[in-house]
Amino acid sequence: MMYITLTSVTVKMNPVKRAKFWYWAFSFMIATESMTRYGQTTTLNGERLALTVWNDQHGIVDFMESGTPQKVMKNKVLNDVCTSSRFYSYETDRIPSWQEASKLLETKGQSYNLS
Repeated sequence: MMYITLTSVTVKMNPVKRAKFWYWAFSFMIATESMTRYGQTTTLNGERLALTVWNDQHGIVDFMESGTPQKVMKNKVLNDVCTSSRFYSYETDRIPSWQEASKLLETKGQSYNLS
């Protein structure tokens, strides 16, 4: 079994906001690289989607307790660069397709309207 974390964000159209988004997105990718089995991002239906595969729930907790998420929350980055975001984590034995991930986020994801 593995743990999947799905994330969807809609980034504001402002070029400065997009640059700030990518700065923080790369920070997240670097921070999770050694903690995860697999991670990938794509754009689907105008949203940025991230799919992260963790060995266990401890990996997710370790990441959430690391410095990067706290910096993002402290600096209110999501509110500044995104209009909405959704998150969903679950246990499974297979990695979903992007279409499945998008549907799971739509039906089960916890949604945050930020703007």
